[in-house]
Amino acid sequence: PLSQVLGVSFDVDYDASLFDGVYLKYVSSFLNASNQNVEFRKTDLPSGKVHAASVRTDQNNVNGDGKIAELWFKIKSGTADNTPVNFTVNNTVKVTANGSQSPLTG
Repeated sequence: PLSQVLGVSFDVDYDASLFDGVYLKYVSSFLNASNQNVEFRKTDLPSGKVHAASVRTDQNNVNGDGKIAELWFKIKSGTADNTPVNFTVNNTVKVTANGSQSPLTG
């Protein structure tokens, strides 16, 4: 559970040699329940990174937990069966309405 959240930012890292495409899709969540958020995503496929952020525009903190986004991906053709596919979430930050920032566990 998170408390006093105005927005979050994070990076998703992966092995770019395994993918033809990677996309982050934001879903309904406690963070954007009124559908007022500004949501950002930038996939840098060659470097194996997705940069992401979601922030509320009503300037009000919220509390809650659960999924805020889904990671969609397409494995390259010819990739061997049972090839491990690893993703890590890094540079996770929570921002509050008063501007304070704190790290989150990825």
